[in-house]
Amino acid sequence: MSGRKSRNKGAAFERWVANTLSEDLGLDVPLRRNLSQYQVKDEGDLVLPPFVIECKSYAVNGAGTWHQEDWWQQVLTAAEAEESLLPCLIYKYDRHKPRIVLPLGAIGIQWVGTGSELYPFAADWDYGVAVIRENLDASA
Repeated sequence: MSGRKSRNKGAAFERWVANTLSEDLGLDVPLRRNLSQYQVKDEGDLVLPPFVIECKSYAVNGAGTWHQEDWWQQVLTAAEAEESLLPCLIYKYDRHKPRIVLPLGAIGIQWVGTGSELYPFAADWDYGVAVIRENLDASA
């Protein structure tokens, strides 16, 4: 896929995530793409405190449909740069449902302070959105 088509595919997925998360979470103010991500290093695609969200949309490459480790590292870096927000990776391979990857610390405080709180766990869309919703409620 050419660079332009790849950027367009990525931007379309970011818009889909922003719109679908806004609807599923019942946000009063719709989530918007972080357009400064293209000018500023280490910024996420979307910011929804307490999360910084990185979106990835790729063709299946024969290596399975699990998230790539560098995607998780990218969102960890963005979370650190965004004043210690929690990382959230939302990815989708062609002809597969989107998945949400969150840190263990987002599912329960028993993980916080253990050194494992940033270990990733992957969830389907509905479960991932439920965890995001609980963290939004807790941070309000």
